[in-house]
Amino acid sequence: MEGRSTPPANCFGEKFDGPVELRETLLRHKDDFVRQLTGKVLGYALGRSLQDGDSCTVQHLVDTVEGDGYRMRTLIREVVLSLPFRNTQGGQINAVPIEGPKLNISAVTSRNQDAKAHDNGEKLQPKP
Repeated sequence: MEGRSTPPANCFGEKFDGPVELRETLLRHKDDFVRQLTGKVLGYALGRSLQDGDSCTVQHLVDTVEGDGYRMRTLIREVVLSLPFRNTQGGQINAVPIEGPKLNISAVTSRNQDAKAHDNGEKLQPKP
């Protein structure tokens, strides 16, 4: 065939020609492919290269994704729920309590707070 180039070699050193052979190659090396994809997605989510300590997280993610039928949504969910994603580089959890005005929700003050929140300039008349 004219104009045809040599098929590309994949990361496994095998050559393939077309999407069907690519799929077959990836299925033959499913465990390696899932591990590499998981590592790349986690590294992208963290905004950094993976470190030695991330190998346990990657293994946990691979096991979870495998157990759920290799669904991409499972991979994304588990990456977001992972400790490296939720923690900063210093290992501190990013959860910061929301600071704001404290509301007193006792029955006595709730009516006044509600009235202040909905104040449109009209005076409320007490009920007879």
